[in-house]
Formats: sequence, structure tokens, C-alpha cells
Amino acid sequence: MTYLLAFIIASCLVAGQSLWASTVKYLTSSNADISGISLIQKMILQPRFWLGVMAYLIGTACYFLLLSKVKFYSVQLTMTGLAIILSVLVAHFLFKESISWQNLVGIALILSGILLVFNR
Repeated sequence: MTYLLAFIIASCLVAGQSLWASTVKYLTSSNADISGISLIQKMILQPRFWLGVMAYLIGTACYFLLLSKVKFYSVQLTMTGLAIILSVLVAHFLFKESISWQNLVGIALILSGILLVFNR
């Protein structure tokens, strides 16, 4: 249950950030002059922005639930590590960014660290 909640939290955070990033990319690609307050005003009118907010709210609710079950450092390390891994995957598959061998080694080290922290 702990691993599942940590995965849900990380997934929600990455989903929210990805939705916001795709909203910004969409808005700035169609109008190069958009920036600052104008960008924020246009963002809040986009459904993807609100889906990102919902993802963050779900992730935060799961975060509170997980904090009631395990130690703070376990939650933070696991959630942050999983978020990094998921971010690399989203960047590659959604935003078409390349993954280097260093990224893959880092992912393996993060997974090892998560297992060590939770098996303590």
C-alpha cells in the first residue's frame, strides 16, 4: 500500500506539471508575444490547467494519507525519486526529449535508493 500511494503521489505531481507544461507550450506556440500576467490569465482558461490542479489535489490527499502511515523521510525520498523517474519518462515520451545513458544509470540508482529506504 505504501509503494502504491508513493507511486500515485509521484504520478499526480508529474501529471500536473506535465499538463501545465503542455498548456504553456500550447499557448506560447500560438502566440510568441505572450508572457507574464497575460500567460497566467490565458492559462487559467485552459482545461489542461485545471486538470493539472486536480492532479495536484489528488496527489496532496494521498501525501497526507501516506504521511499518517510512514516516516516523513521515507515519504519524501520515495516520492521525490519516483517523480524524477516519471519526469524523465514523460519528457521522453510526451515532449520527445532524449534519454542519455547517464539518465538511465541515475534511474537505476534512484530505484536502488528507494528500495533501501523502505526496507530499513
